[in-house]
Amino acid sequence: MYHKILIAIEDPSVDHAPFRQGIDLAEKLGASVMLLHVLFPGEGNAPMPPGDDLFFVPAFLPDDALLQRYHEAWQSYIDENLQQLKVLADVAAERQIPAEWSQNHGSPGKVICQLAHTWEADLVVVGHRRQSTLSELFMGSVSNYVLHHCPCAVLVTQEVSEEANSSKPVANP
Repeated sequence: MYHKILIAIEDPSVDHAPFRQGIDLAEKLGASVMLLHVLFPGEGNAPMPPGDDLFFVPAFLPDDALLQRYHEAWQSYIDENLQQLKVLADVAAERQIPAEWSQNHGSPGKVICQLAHTWEADLVVVGHRRQSTLSELFMGSVSNYVLHHCPCAVLVTQEVSEEANSSKPVANP
């Protein structure tokens, strides 16, 4: 069935559905996993390049000190995410799941599909955030891109909000 599962991790510092479901599936199937985080400017809490905002005026180009601070912040961001990926790999190892990890730069959908191909994944697990139709139209959807371009099976997970969990009735054992 599935022997190599690529788990796309949007934010390694947060426990989220793709990681939980991918690890559970790998454990049940005896599969190995590849944990992937893709770095790109503008993601979550990534540092923004100087002048990359609505109020940027070309006459006020960033100086060397500002650029240096940005590079330091970006390197810190890279290091923090690598450390979190290692923590997730350790969680997999504790459950006797062979785990590798990779942190790459680029367009998330393309990087996920490329690694799925080169690593020869049988399954890719990716999350899906609910976006407005307008947001998805302009920004695109990583999960949608992966569904249409990935060379293997794709499992799209949906994060369940705490609100949704609290409104569900709890069954008595």
